[in-house]
Amino acid sequence: MVSRREAIQDALYAWRQAERELFGSTDGRRRVIEAAIVRHRTEYQRLYTEHMRESLGRLHEAEDRRAGSTPSTRDFHRATRDTQEIAADIWHEARRGDLDTPQRGNRPPVREKTA
Repeated sequence: MVSRREAIQDALYAWRQAERELFGSTDGRRRVIEAAIVRHRTEYQRLYTEHMRESLGRLHEAEDRRAGSTPSTRDFHRATRDTQEIAADIWHEARRGDLDTPQRGNRPPVREKTA
């Protein structure tokens, strides 16, 4: 069984591959390749969005646990830690998605900011 992350990576790979193929294509295949790009991009975005929604659900669940716990108790600290870890994971995945997504047109690629 393929993990969710692997499925997202596979969908991204297929999208990128189609983009590369379009770049080197002849006019006779452009429409077929453009349709493949749309199909692969849609699948990637569907999987990515599904993953983010699940992560946001986990974040809300952890925040609900934290809000319902008595401050300075073990349950409160565990829920606070979970909230922070899940939020960091969401941030990391969102940033990774930005960096991994193929760029279109004249827009510059997304890059990590350096000081």
